[in-house]
Amino acid sequence: MLFRMLPRQPLLRALAEPSGSTAARETALIGRSILLVEDEMIVALDLQIALENAGAKVLGPMVRIADAHAAVQDGTNPVQGAILDVTLNGDDVFPVADTLFERGIPFVLHTGQDDAAALTERFHGMPICAKPCLSRTVLQELGALLI
Repeated sequence: MLFRMLPRQPLLRALAEPSGSTAARETALIGRSILLVEDEMIVALDLQIALENAGAKVLGPMVRIADAHAAVQDGTNPVQGAILDVTLNGDDVFPVADTLFERGIPFVLHTGQDDAAALTERFHGMPICAKPCLSRTVLQELGALLI
């Protein structure tokens, strides 16, 4: 035998299955103002459509850090949750994530880079979805935070 299957770890299972019932996660987005920060237009469009179908009010997609930060600061449509691409046109989204984290606004980090360990340490408790990631998974992770 060239390899053997290892039993699935409980930690991996916990990461794969967000807390809360599926129905609760899916309805948690209804009527919420969700900031979408993503510079890959196909990914942004997919997430925007998924959010709108889930009943969320989408702020974005934002493709510049300055615009995303301004949306967080604006009191007209208070941000209640966010999906953040970690690297936006070569810039880190950390200023926006830091502000959201300080205000207790939940967000999901969406990244195509191998930086999960550093992100987990910096933004303890916020889920990280490695690209490619299904939009449904991203929304379930965000919904679990909003329950």
